[in-house]
Amino acid sequence: MLYYREKIILSLIEEFKNSLGRTQLQKFLFLFTRMQQEPSYDFIPYNFGCFSFQANKDLEHLQKDKLIVDKGCWQLTSSNKIYKDLLNNEDKKILFKIKKDYENISTNSLVKKVYLEYPYYTIYSTIKDEILSKSEQESINKIIERDYNLNETSTVLFTIGYEGISFETYINKLIENNIRVLIDVRRNPFSHKYGFSKNTLSSVVTKIGIVYVHLPELGIISEKRQKLETLNDYKSLFDEYEKTLPNKHAELQKILGYLNKYGRVALTCFEKNVEMCHRTRIKEYILKNLQTDLNVIEL
Repeated sequence: MLYYREKIILSLIEEFKNSLGRTQLQKFLFLFTRMQQEPSYDFIPYNFGCFSFQANKDLEHLQKDKLIVDKGCWQLTSSNKIYKDLLNNEDKKILFKIKKDYENISTNSLVKKVYLEYPYYTIYSTIKDEILSKSEQESINKIIERDYNLNETSTVLFTIGYEGISFETYINKLIENNIRVLIDVRRNPFSHKYGFSKNTLSSVVTKIGIVYVHLPELGIISEKRQKLETLNDYKSLFDEYEKTLPNKHAELQKILGYLNKYGRVALTCFEKNVEMCHRTRIKEYILKNLQTDLNVIEL
């Protein structure tokens, strides 16, 4: 079964003569989703600019299902099916516009267009010097400095959950708040949701300059979470959990050590609602017992 978003990928490849390079596809997909009311993919700034990990994962799925093949570029394995007919009318219009506007554009010109129109996505680019002139780089750097807090250095303890958001949205929250250390307080850092298991999460954040730390000792064993249904259930569990925190002095001191060294540290777990996550009790314990003047922000 194809996800709708995968049909968009196949339609783009189809419209560009059944063949698109990796960078081209990511950029066309980015421009496509900028015109959607509800974007099918989210993106983060990465090595070559805007990048969607979910799209990359979907490409692996399409390749596994033998709908596309990697021959140095992505190619459809069959030209018999018309994938654009599977799109809704609004997305067909977007597809037509993308083809009309960019059918004959070179890869470098395409990348440059995206860089100039969406400066945020250039911040980790390894090819910026090849694509942009010095004056263009200076111009977009001014925009980035004006519109984002990427150089903010004040000491803040953040907390963030990934429930209900995409991996890319989560990573962008870290970038936009200049998080320097991500501390994972899950007991078992595994997730069925793409991107949030330890290996992938640690790999990606490390590549964008964020230190990943896992403190499983601050987690709660999964068996104790099995029958949580109401806020009172969560409160009872966290009241019990909070009583164990004095015995976790070494781990809590590690958090303070990272705050003193890096300034901007985020505690992360699954739950969106802070009242349903033990990271809140960690934060409150630190504020009450270890560093009362600490600035805290919930993302």
